[in-house]
Amino acid sequence: PARLRGERVETIGISLDRDTLATSAEGSLRLPMELAAGIAYAPSNALQFAVDTRYEPWGSQFESDFVLGGFVPGGNDDLQDRWRVGGGLEWRPAGTRRRAPYLSRVAYRLGGYIDQGYLAPTGSSLTTYAATVGLSLPALIPTASFDLNLEVGQRGDAEGLLVRDTFLKASATINFGERWFLRRRID
Repeated sequence: PARLRGERVETIGISLDRDTLATSAEGSLRLPMELAAGIAYAPSNALQFAVDTRYEPWGSQFESDFVLGGFVPGGNDDLQDRWRVGGGLEWRPAGTRRRAPYLSRVAYRLGGYIDQGYLAPTGSSLTTYAATVGLSLPALIPTASFDLNLEVGQRGDAEGLLVRDTFLKASATINFGERWFLRRRID
C-alpha cells in the first residue's frame, strides 16, 4: 500500500485569469496493495498453458480525506474489491526450431479473462468477460516478432440504471526482445 499527501484547491475557469475558490483542503489518500500471481506450464516446446490472477482491495483498504468520484469519506461509496482471473494457451507447431517453415514458427494464442472492477455504481458490480485470440509472426531478427491480437467481450449489466457494453479491441505490436536464461542449441 501507499499513502499520498496533498492539497486540493478548487478553481473556476480555465484561462490565465481563473479564480481560486475560498475552499482548499489538505489530506491524504491510502492506496491499497495489489496482489498478483501467475503460473505457466509448458509440457513441450510447442505448447504452453498460463493462468494468472490479481486482487486489489479497493473496497476494504482504500482511504481518502478528499471527496472523489465514487467515494465519500465516511459515507456510502461505490468502491469494492477488484479481482481478475485469466488464462490461455500458446501453440507454436515448430517449437523452438528456427529453421522450420515459416507458418510452423508462428505462435497461435487463445485465452480469456473475468474481471470484476473496483467501481460498483448503484450497488452492482461491473464485471467484464472477454475472450482473446492472437498470432505472433516471427520477424527476420531472431528475437523479434509482429503480434496481432483481438479481444472481444462484454462489460457491465443492463439491469436498473446500468449499461451493458460490448467491445472489440484489435492491436498490432512489434516486439524486440532477448531470450534470457535459455541455453543455446544447434538446430
